[in-house]
Amino acid sequence: MKVKKPFYRLGSADTLLELNWEEAVKTFYKELVDAHTTVMLLEHETTIVSDWGFASQAHYHTFMTAQTAIEQGHEVNDPNGKYIESRWVCMMWPYDTKSR
Repeated sequence: MKVKKPFYRLGSADTLLELNWEEAVKTFYKELVDAHTTVMLLEHETTIVSDWGFASQAHYHTFMTAQTAIEQGHEVNDPNGKYIESRWVCMMWPYDTKSR
């Protein structure tokens, strides 16, 4: 981790997720690994840097197995197939008091 007290804010059309502190961030990434959803493609990314922090908005494509797609609430045609979930995601990382 780059900072002692990381804070992530991730938003999409159906979710707003705020991750406070290192343990929450590590848990978030561990859940991606456990769900087999760590292969992602970003398109149309816009990055913004400001005095308060920085942000990124992108169209994410997450590759997943049929089982993971079902667990994410999607209908699948082929239980042995691979699927792509696409969504717009905005993430923000405010700077700490030392501008990190």
